Amino acid sequence: MEMASERSLSLEDTLATATCLTAETIVRAVKDFILPKVQISAMLACGGGTSNATLMEMIRQRLPKDIRLERTADYGIPDDAREAIGFALLGHEALMGRTNTLPAVTGAKHAVISGNLTL
Repeated sequence: MEMASERSLSLEDTLATATCLTAETIVRAVKDFILPKVQISAMLACGGGTSNATLMEMIRQRLPKDIRLERTADYGIPDDAREAIGFALLGHEALMGRTNTLPAVTGAKHAVISGNLTL
């Protein structure tokens, strides 16, 4: 009898499994953490995975039928720009003298302005 550790999947099967796991993980997080709290009609996807048609279709198939899967690119925001936009927003808030941290997320005792303006 062959042991599981001795078996090997083809590259195609390995990639298909990883893609399926990614889609399942994303949708399960939505179902477990978002939908019990709020109703949504659309979910925005961004990042490099949006270029993977198979991944996007797997996510669509797993989402409840009344939730549309859209891309940030559909709204004029490049799929790969989310991190740059996030840092721009944090920087803007710091520049304006507003706190840009959430204690519930960071574990800090209070909100602070993160970052320094260096000329």
